[in-house]
Amino acid sequence: MEFLQRLGTLIKLTDADPLNVFLGGLETNGSDGKNTYSWQDEVMQVIFHVATMMPTLESDPNCNNKKKNIGNDYVTIVYNESGVDYNIRTVKGQFIYACVVVEPLEHGISQITVKTREELVQHVGHSEPKVVSDQNVAILARQLALHANFASRILCSLSKGHKSAPYASNWLERLRQIKRIKKKISQEQESMAAAGGDQHRTKIPDKEQMEDFTDYTT
Repeated sequence: MEFLQRLGTLIKLTDADPLNVFLGGLETNGSDGKNTYSWQDEVMQVIFHVATMMPTLESDPNCNNKKKNIGNDYVTIVYNESGVDYNIRTVKGQFIYACVVVEPLEHGISQITVKTREELVQHVGHSEPKVVSDQNVAILARQLALHANFASRILCSLSKGHKSAPYASNWLERLRQIKRIKKKISQEQESMAAAGGDQHRTKIPDKEQMEDFTDYTT
């Protein structure tokens, strides 16, 4: 519990406003639990899918309700007290590329290891185990998870053929999507004009047109 408390801030899902709080797919009706942990700084928000805070249902012995969230994460954080080496394939999912494993040791210290899929190894330079105090282990685990998540999203975008414009941030991805929509609309309007349907177009006043951010991205 101390590890979780240092990882982020406890929030009540039923009171969370999806417009202001990134929920990462968690429901606010209690089906994914009443509470979870969140962290944010000036530019990002992170929500943690905490398996032990999600309800375990008799009608769901395989915990598929938990897996639907955790299995779609790029990175998982595992607090491993078993004494047995953790296998990154333990939780099966389409997107789990890396796992930050925290193993408590004696004398108030813990060991952190980043385990990754083979294709991600070259993008993550944190494979060697690190020993850190229990007081700071959650902060380091969170930072390593953020780095691994960023690397995973870049790798995923490259594998989809976006070599000229790989993933950089959610903001930039939204801007690129807006530009693609704008380009598609322009092409459709040009096609309509060429087919003699130009009379059906409605000109948008210049002051209402969206600002062009072309100079800020590629």
